[in-house]
Amino acid sequence: MKKYFLCLFIVCFSLLGEGIDSYTDLYLNGENFIDQSTYHRSVSTYGNTQVVNNIYQFGNGSYRFDGTGDFVYYNIGTVTYPYTVDFWLRVSSYNSYNTFWGVESKNMLQIQGQKIILSSGTSSVTHRSNTTINLNTWYHLGLVMTSQTSGSLFINGQKETLNFNSSSTGGYGTQGLPTTGNMFFGTYDGWTEYGLNGYIDEIRVSKGIARWDSNFVVPGVSYQNPVPEPCSLILSCIGLLLYFRKYFLFSKKGKI
Repeated sequence: MKKYFLCLFIVCFSLLGEGIDSYTDLYLNGENFIDQSTYHRSVSTYGNTQVVNNIYQFGNGSYRFDGTGDFVYYNIGTVTYPYTVDFWLRVSSYNSYNTFWGVESKNMLQIQGQKIILSSGTSSVTHRSNTTINLNTWYHLGLVMTSQTSGSLFINGQKETLNFNSSSTGGYGTQGLPTTGNMFFGTYDGWTEYGLNGYIDEIRVSKGIARWDSNFVVPGVSYQNPVPEPCSLILSCIGLLLYFRKYFLFSKKGKI
């Protein structure tokens, strides 16, 4: 009988897809500004940031930023490495900077020349993406920081390694990203001139975990409605086969 429970446990556990878990420090689903994580962080908005219901990646809404002083932010407390920030991004127009994420001042992700760059806010550029960002197209972005000065940027699941100490690209040197302060979406450090003209959906901040370390298949549903990944489906099938195999064997022997 214990084997039956073990098989059922494997099946049930493997059916849990990746989504909101104990590592999730913040989760905004695009339908409101209420943190859906178990920590219920306080989230603030500024300017004309709004929820729209006609353009979104998942669910019934996304956050609209018009590029003139709109942003969402929360206090990250003390960062625990590794940590991961991921969300969906859709750009409506190419502004001068189109800054869409940042931690405090002079640490940001923005779009320049249709590329995503990680910048210190001056002429220093730590990373320029290989991927070209087209207008009116949803992209999944994942920033995985394994320490204050090392990490990776994932664009639609494709890994690009960050080099914080590269003197050839300006870079941060040994400064890295701040470990405390406010994290901004739609701009950085409250700046109103350099914001995003576009949309952001499915914001998730995870502390104490690197969600990815190699290329991956981007989420196909909202984190609020996770479905089994391929490996989970395989484990589920194995669990079911083991369960029914034992069931029929014992049935034939008259033990159940």
